[in-house]
Amino acid sequence: MIDIKQIREKIISSFSDLEFKEDTHQYFMPTSDGQKKELMCVSNFVDQFSEPVDWQLVAVKYAAKNGESAEYWQNKWDENKQRAAQQGTLVHEYAESLAWVINGFPEKICESARSQYDERTNDLLPLDDGSLVALKEQAVYKFWQEMDKNLHFVMAENKVCTSVGEFAEEYPTNYAGTFDLLLYYDDPNGGKNSGFCIFDYKTNNELISSGAHKYRKFMLAPFEEFYEESKSHYIIQQSCYQIPLESIGLPVICRRLVWLKNDGSYELVKLPDVTERVKSVLKGKKND
Repeated sequence: MIDIKQIREKIISSFSDLEFKEDTHQYFMPTSDGQKKELMCVSNFVDQFSEPVDWQLVAVKYAAKNGESAEYWQNKWDENKQRAAQQGTLVHEYAESLAWVINGFPEKICESARSQYDERTNDLLPLDDGSLVALKEQAVYKFWQEMDKNLHFVMAENKVCTSVGEFAEEYPTNYAGTFDLLLYYDDPNGGKNSGFCIFDYKTNNELISSGAHKYRKFMLAPFEEFYEESKSHYIIQQSCYQIPLESIGLPVICRRLVWLKNDGSYELVKLPDVTERVKSVLKGKKND
C-alpha cells in the first residue's frame, strides 16, 4: 500500500502555484517575469469539440411550436440553468465535505454543509426534506457506504494543470481544472493492477441524449465517434484530468462518473481513456 499522506502532499505541492478565481472561474499560473498567465479551463477545452449552438434561433423555433415568445423561453431556460447550477453546487459541497469527514478531516467541511455535521458521531448526514438536493445528497451517502473496500481516499477537489511535473510534456496551449475525487485502488491480488482512480459527481437529469442518437449528431474531430451529449463531454474531461496526474508520476487506471439520480440512487459510469487524443490537440494536431 502506498503512503497516501505523501501522495496528497505531492499533489498539493506540484500544483501549489496554480491560482483559481472562483467567482470568474479562471485559472492562472505565474510566469518567469513575475506576471500571471491565464490557462484555459477544462470545460472550455472540451467545448471546442462541439458545434456552436445558436440558442436565439432555437428559442425562436421552440416558441413557434410551443407558444410564448422566444425571449420568454430563453429566460425560462436561463432560470432553470441557474437553479440547476445552484443545486449542483450544494450537492458537490456536501460530497466534498463527506469525503473529508469520513477520512478524518472534519475541519474541511464546506460552510454550506456544516449544519449537517454531528460532532458526537463524526457523521455528516444528508438532508431529508424530500428536495432534489436532499435526494442527491442521499445518493452520495450511499456511494460512500457501498464503496469497494480496496478503494482508498486520497483527496477531494483536486486542482491540476498541464505542463507541470517531472514527466510533463510541454504544450503551446495549456489548461487547468478541478475534479471532485481522487481514490487509490490497492489491488488485493499482489498489487499488479493498483493505481489511481478519478471520480466526478454528476447531477444531470440524463447523460445520454436521445436527440443526438436519433439525428446522429456527433462531436468534432478527433472525437467524432462520440455522440454530442453530456457523457461524451465527461469522457474528454476526465482524460484531461488524467494527464496532469500522470505528469507527476501517478498512474491513473480508471475514470468514473458517480451519477447522482433524482430518486436518491446513484450509478457508477465507466469512461474510456482518450488521453492520447487530448495530447494530440494540445500539440496542435486535432485530426490525429
